[in-house]
Amino acid sequence: MQIEEQVEDRDPALDAPMSKLVEAMIADSVRAGASDVHAEIEGAHVVVRYRVDGILREMMRLPESAGASLVRRVKIVAGLDVTNAMTPQDGRSTAKVDGQVVDLRVATAPVARRGEKLVIRILNKDNLKASIPALDLPAEEERVLMQMLGHREGMVLVTGPTGSGKTTTLYAVLNHLRTGKVNIVTVEDPVEYDVDGISQMQVNEAQGFTFATALRSVLRQDPDIVLVGEIRDSETATTAIQAGLTGHFVFSTLHTNDAVSAVVRLRDMGVDSFKIGSVLKGIVAQRLVRRMCDACAVPIEASELPDWARPPVGYAGTVQPRRAPGCKVCNGTGFRGRVAVMEMLPVEGQVPRTIELSGTQLEILDAARPYGLTTLWESGLARVWLGKTSPEEIRRVLGEHAVGPAESPAESGAAATASPPPTSAEPAVRKGTATDESGTGATILLADDDAQMRRLVRTVLEREGFRVLEAVDGLDTLEAIDSNAVDLILLD
Repeated sequence: MQIEEQVEDRDPALDAPMSKLVEAMIADSVRAGASDVHAEIEGAHVVVRYRVDGILREMMRLPESAGASLVRRVKIVAGLDVTNAMTPQDGRSTAKVDGQVVDLRVATAPVARRGEKLVIRILNKDNLKASIPALDLPAEEERVLMQMLGHREGMVLVTGPTGSGKTTTLYAVLNHLRTGKVNIVTVEDPVEYDVDGISQMQVNEAQGFTFATALRSVLRQDPDIVLVGEIRDSETATTAIQAGLTGHFVFSTLHTNDAVSAVVRLRDMGVDSFKIGSVLKGIVAQRLVRRMCDACAVPIEASELPDWARPPVGYAGTVQPRRAPGCKVCNGTGFRGRVAVMEMLPVEGQVPRTIELSGTQLEILDAARPYGLTTLWESGLARVWLGKTSPEEIRRVLGEHAVGPAESPAESGAAATASPPPTSAEPAVRKGTATDESGTGATILLADDDAQMRRLVRTVLEREGFRVLEAVDGLDTLEAIDSNAVDLILLD
């Protein structure tokens, strides 16, 4: 793996062991499919966690004394001030892992009596969905979404909490609309992915270049389609809606729990109900749930699902639920990757009129039902019936309140989270070279019951030319010593 440096002069830290550890950590996190890497001091250790499929997993523990060196090394990579540990800092860098280039967004923050907390956001362009079909929506949901995109003016909103996949959905939409015959301009904070054929503008609050200011500038660029990264205040909301009412097709996001709440949020920002009903063409609320691992998932009968997760009598759609016990491919979790659960609220028929008359949320939902409204819960259950996720996962993400009487997950026939499969007792022999006087190529026995830690340390050692053996416990270590010429033993 190669990390692009942000400094011209080579720092002595580049040759230090911490430099190699950081490179190995970033490479390992990318290969694990992590979206974020967290490092913070807890007690006498620096705990490193990866966020994989939305769940934080502890990957390693380092001595507390290594915390400052770890943060300093990452700051050097991101071009941050290594002498300032008292204020939060943000930076960017890039890394090349296995031939693919990933963007890194680095954020540090001081923590009381614990030094600095470090978070690295990994932006892998290969993870960006290229098209709407790649979102893997059920046929009815895709039809409703395409209907929303059939307009040439107005506004479509995508809502959901941070990390719910709103950016991925919006870029899939823009790629669908990017025909070369329309002018597409975005206003973002920050610009996460560079996309050819789209003019992307970066908000800079410190310089007074806010969303509202940028949007007014964009409207002088003769745009056909405008993406506003987020509607944060009444000024941005008013400007965006005015753009949608004057012949532009506007996309934006809001932080609301569901689709219909976006209407209430716009009203709270001071936008007239008449304008909201006139400009809106659709609202999409979404969450991300973990996708069932295809390598170990097996079909089950619908009767094995909990009562609340079974399809209704007479349901005409596909019902192919599955259970995934866990395997090596998914690290024993039963899940690999994520899929979006979407609430589609088309603003068609009587829906605009209901919004204009300041109708309640329930009245808006009732008016939208004939035009293809699907709630988050209905969308989640549809993915359970298609075998894409489990009932427990839907309840974990969407909450207990949506299912009525709570049921024990043990009663469900969905995917269970299993323990990782035991590592083979036979020590694995890795490639290496013969021992020489300098020690390069020496045989090192790595004894640790943590498979992730063994993999990380092995990566660093093999890069330096050592031959690495592995053992998971004391018996494996003794067997390896008896059958191999070991120069050095590393214990956990």
